[in-house]
Amino acid sequence: FDTEIRIGKRFWQAREVDVRSRLPMCIVCLYSLAQSSVCSDVTHAVCAECRPRILVAGKGCPECRQPCEDKTIRDVQDRSLRQTQRALLEAVTVRCMVCHHWSGPVSEVDWHRALCGETLVRCCWHGCEWTGLQDKQQAHAAGCDWKPVRCSFPGCGAETVRCQKEEHEAVCDWRPARLGALVTDARTVHQIESLSGWCQGGIELCQTLSDMQLREEVLPAMMRCLPLLHEAVRNAVPAGSPDSEAACPWVCGFRTTVSQMPAHYEHCPGVLVSCDYCPERIPRFQLREHLLRCEDRPVSCPRGCGAEGLRARDIAATGLHSRECRILVCGHCKHSLRMADDDPAEVVLALHKAQCPCRPVQCPWCFGAHPKDRLQEESALCHARRLAEAPCFRGQPLVLHSGATGPVYVTRTGVDNPVFIRLPGEMLAQCVSCDVSMKALTPSVCFVWNGMSCSLGCDYQLGEFRLQFFNSSPCGQKLSFAACLRRSDGSLIEELGTVVRGKKSPRGGEASGGAEPRLVFAAGYVGARWQQGLNAFAGRDSGSPAVLIHLDIRSCRD
Repeated sequence: FDTEIRIGKRFWQAREVDVRSRLPMCIVCLYSLAQSSVCSDVTHAVCAECRPRILVAGKGCPECRQPCEDKTIRDVQDRSLRQTQRALLEAVTVRCMVCHHWSGPVSEVDWHRALCGETLVRCCWHGCEWTGLQDKQQAHAAGCDWKPVRCSFPGCGAETVRCQKEEHEAVCDWRPARLGALVTDARTVHQIESLSGWCQGGIELCQTLSDMQLREEVLPAMMRCLPLLHEAVRNAVPAGSPDSEAACPWVCGFRTTVSQMPAHYEHCPGVLVSCDYCPERIPRFQLREHLLRCEDRPVSCPRGCGAEGLRARDIAATGLHSRECRILVCGHCKHSLRMADDDPAEVVLALHKAQCPCRPVQCPWCFGAHPKDRLQEESALCHARRLAEAPCFRGQPLVLHSGATGPVYVTRTGVDNPVFIRLPGEMLAQCVSCDVSMKALTPSVCFVWNGMSCSLGCDYQLGEFRLQFFNSSPCGQKLSFAACLRRSDGSLIEELGTVVRGKKSPRGGEASGGAEPRLVFAAGYVGARWQQGLNAFAGRDSGSPAVLIHLDIRSCRD
């Protein structure tokens, strides 16, 4: 068994003498068993794979060029062909190429294929890792990247694989090359350059070569190259004539005759052209990029003020231009505001911000800023967070004051003494780190404290944190309470002292005792400069989420 044939979609091994003299083979592919007729001549038979291609082409029988018969006649001829082949198929023996054990008549190959099954086979070319069914192997092998091929350049004859053919031809010594008017191959150009180097080296360089090198290297190269150079020089066009070849002076790589060069300049990418907006001259291939960044290109105002004659250099990074732009942009809603010629910009912007739905409004629960149109939803979320993240006092979580308009906590529901006002620690740390001289940190937080209506606000002035505390107690009422600063876990930061109302201070006001009173009370107002405690908290304990102002009435009587 020394020949492969295809029966159906599978390959089998057969004897070459049987293939040549006894088996009817396809007249198209020549390696498949013929099974179908094409024309009126039954002997002009093809395999099942080639027959559809012949019918689709519509050019008739590939053997005699007679037109193809219709389907009814072909079916009758196919039955007659099978009856004629039956005796031959019983006499010819083939061997399975999958199991390599079974051999038998061609008439039993379908029976054996059902028993043998299908086995994956590897590609027949070395280096390819493809595996598949045997009936797909030949189609894959025909287009496999690892199929051996020869170099396409005449004279080379080197054999490589298809996937490396392009890489080989890129450096092949037999690839076409050009040296001025001489059209030859790369090997010859290299030899001519070597000979030129030897000649330029003078007699001293030639004397360093041995007689064997002269006979084996220099003389064969000179005998091969000098005739080529002589032929190229004799047939070359004289330099400077209209038909002589020259390279583009703008170094774009194009070569043509001198007479055709002006036509090339019209679309040469290296020719210098002038910008439409500035006097600069740049290569044509860089013109598009230059127009995108040219400072003299005409532009319109990004804010749509309609100013005419603007250039790119007039527009600043903020969107304003050197002339007076009559368009303002709100920093909150990004809405464009057109101004009249006599309208001050500050007035127009202030009137819009008073109605702007996106202007920031301070939240009474987190003391941050939310857009006005979303204030209700965001404040509800902040209120829920204040409930979930309640601070502690003496190991017990505090509860929100039911009658307060901000983060005011009490020890339990229904008790309003003592009270704890929560200030965000992040806000205090930011005020210390940023360069501001005055900033209101919180709005007035209103709450009921021991039957009195009170309010408290915190601001940052001249490097100090200041608290302003008001209550509704009569001026003649004697009042005494203590204040301190605590962290959100209830731990003490600093005692601020005790305020006693009704005692005359040495300075003429009403104050607590001590050389340097820290809390001053007068006419229902307590002002506290708590620079030391809050500054220390913001500097060292900025990781704490909040600081608590703890107010506790010690005694309250007429």
